[in-house]
Amino acid sequence: MKPRLAILAGDGGLVDDAIGAARGKGYEIGVFAVTGRTDVSGDVTRQVDPSRPMNMLWRVRQFRPDRVCLVGAINLSDRERGGLQRLIGWVAGRKAAVTTADGGLSRGLPALERVTGGKVIGVHELIDGLAVAEGHLAGPTPKAQHWDLCDIALSSAWRAGSLDLGQALVATRNRVIAVEDIAGTNALIDRVADLRVKGLVTVARGELALAKARKPDQPDAVDLPTIGAETLRRAAGAGIGLICVHAGNALLADREEVADLASDLKITVLAGYPSEAR
Repeated sequence: MKPRLAILAGDGGLVDDAIGAARGKGYEIGVFAVTGRTDVSGDVTRQVDPSRPMNMLWRVRQFRPDRVCLVGAINLSDRERGGLQRLIGWVAGRKAAVTTADGGLSRGLPALERVTGGKVIGVHELIDGLAVAEGHLAGPTPKAQHWDLCDIALSSAWRAGSLDLGQALVATRNRVIAVEDIAGTNALIDRVADLRVKGLVTVARGELALAKARKPDQPDAVDLPTIGAETLRRAAGAGIGLICVHAGNALLADREEVADLASDLKITVLAGYPSEAR
C-alpha cells in the first residue's frame, strides 16, 4: 500500500513540482486547493475553504494521510487567521495558543498534525535540491561590496522577522527601504518599483538588495523563504540588482530558469547567513 501525502496547495509553480516529486517518491497524493486554483490535481483533488478551518482539515483527515505538506503562496485574511488561531487553541486545550501572525500560526503545527493525522513535512523534503547552500547562486559574479550588502540586508531581515513581520525586505547599505507585509514579497517589490518612480529611491541597481531570511524560531516544515523566476522578473522592474537568501533556510524554485534570468537581467543571487544566525 502506497504512503499517502496530503498537499495543501497555494499559488505558484512549486505546487506542480511538489506533486511531480511526490509521485516519483511513490506517494498516493491528495491535493487540497486552498486558494481556489483548479490547474493542479492528485489522485484525490478537493477544493477547501480556509475561512472554515475545521472543515478544511477534516477533509484532509478523511484522506487519511501519512504526511502533510503545505506548498505555495497562501495569503490569509484577518478573519481566516482568527479562525485558525481559535482552532489551534481549541485543539491544544488553551484559549489563545498562538498569535494570528505568520510565526504564531506556524507554531500551531502540532495541532495540524493532531487534526489531520499526518506528520507535517517541508516541501524541501520532497523536492531534492530545493534548499540553497551558501554561495553565489546565479547571475553576475559578486564583488566584495555585494557580499557586504548581503550581510547587512539579511541581518535586517532576520531582525524584522524577530518581530514577526514578513520574511523579506529591500535595503541599501545605509537603510531599509521597505519591509514585507501581509500582501507578500511580490507586493513588496512592486512598492519599491513605485518608490523609484516617485524618485524616493535613486541608488544604482547594484546598491539595492532584496533579502529573504527565515524568522527566528520558525519551524522548518512550513513557509521557508522562497524565490523563483517571478521574483527576478519583478526585481528587475524595481531596479533591484542583488537578491540575498538565507543559506540552508531558504528555497530556490525554478532553478534553471532563475539561472538564465539572472544572467539576462544582470541580477546577482547570493545565499548567506544573517550575522545573528551564524
